[in-house]
Amino acid sequence: MSFSPDKMVNDYLKWLKENISYEVINDYVEIVTPFLDRHNDSIQIYIKKIDNDNYLLTDGGEIISDLWLSGIDITKHREKIIVDILRRYGAQLTDDNEITINACERDFPLKKHFLIQAILTIDDLFMTSRTNIVSLFTEEVELYLKKQEVSYVSNIALVGKSGFTHNFDFVIPATQRKNERFMKAINRPNKENTTSTIFSWNDVAITRNKDTKLLVILNDLEVKVNNDIINAYKHYDILTIPWSKKDDYKDELTA
Repeated sequence: MSFSPDKMVNDYLKWLKENISYEVINDYVEIVTPFLDRHNDSIQIYIKKIDNDNYLLTDGGEIISDLWLSGIDITKHREKIIVDILRRYGAQLTDDNEITINACERDFPLKKHFLIQAILTIDDLFMTSRTNIVSLFTEEVELYLKKQEVSYVSNIALVGKSGFTHNFDFVIPATQRKNERFMKAINRPNKENTTSTIFSWNDVAITRNKDTKLLVILNDLEVKVNNDIINAYKHYDILTIPWSKKDDYKDELTA
């Protein structure tokens, strides 16, 4: 089905603008975004002006604190994963467990985008299995790829037409038989991360070969994925792979 990348980008940016609010609180500006965390609460970030052209952006320590309160132990291994995610987006973790990023006036929109993506990635990082053992969904996916002997590269960052940088969990390189395939593992499929993923892919796809595909792996083990989400991906020619039926899609994952 044909689509207009320019319209997709403009519609997405319009949605962001219409659904963002802010409030001045002492030295900070609190920005309430339309993106939801795993409790279906709006993600909030805080902006503080350091000097004439420098700003501090922070989550106020809310994401890491919520993981602790949810009973998730931030082990050394998990801390390393979190730090790797933050490094990918140019952010840092302070001693007070705040996720922060520095920006100047020129790159403020891009840095705000990076901070929100880092927050969403970390917030979506952990899943509780049916046996109440905390694991990482992306690790579950990666272990499956290794077990199936799939050749892949992890943690790929690409710059789209808009100039924004978008991250994908895995890419399966093109071969003589198969086209290049990017992969995104989504632990909690919802409207917000569906919209964000579609925007990211359409922004990047027009810079790749026309036969490059995106595979979105959706965790459906504990909550059934809404058909509207699957249909939205289908509308943009993005293949969805339910995690419970991953073995039915082995051909899509092989070279």
